[in-house]
Amino acid sequence: FKPTSSILTPRQTITRDGLDRIATLSTTVGGQVALQTLAYDAEGRLATVVTVYDGRTRTETLNYTGGALSGLTAVEEITP
Repeated sequence: FKPTSSILTPRQTITRDGLDRIATLSTTVGGQVALQTLAYDAEGRLATVVTVYDGRTRTETLNYTGGALSGLTAVEEITP
């Protein structure tokens, strides 16, 4: 599928932290913006991802056991 309008073409902006890891990712599609903020733990692993889109905030927390990903908890809130 090739969109015929630039309105449907996603545009992304990425910012990086001092260790060159992705810190924020902003994606715009059809005028709607989704902003993701990533945080890392002391060992450099992805710890949380907060996504804000269309009045919603979703926080995903990654859990590790023995150095391996062992679970993910997600909480979503709707802003009136």
